[in-house]
Amino acid sequence: MRDVHGESRSIAQKHGRKGFEMVPSRLHMLERGMHVPNVFRLYSLSTIYGISVKDLFGLYGLKLSGSLTAGKK
Repeated sequence: MRDVHGESRSIAQKHGRKGFEMVPSRLHMLERGMHVPNVFRLYSLSTIYGISVKDLFGLYGLKLSGSLTAGKK
């Protein structure tokens, strides 16, 4: 198992924002479907696991196409 917490902590330090950090308790809740990560943690998970943010959004039923804006067409 990857050290998600340690890697996410490095990402948080690099960006100067604690929101990127995935603490073990939060990861546990996420794995059990008891938590939805914020956009910063989605970025961290994407970076750590090499999965696109678009694919991670798909896990939560959000489909991104074209640009990443959510505005009206």
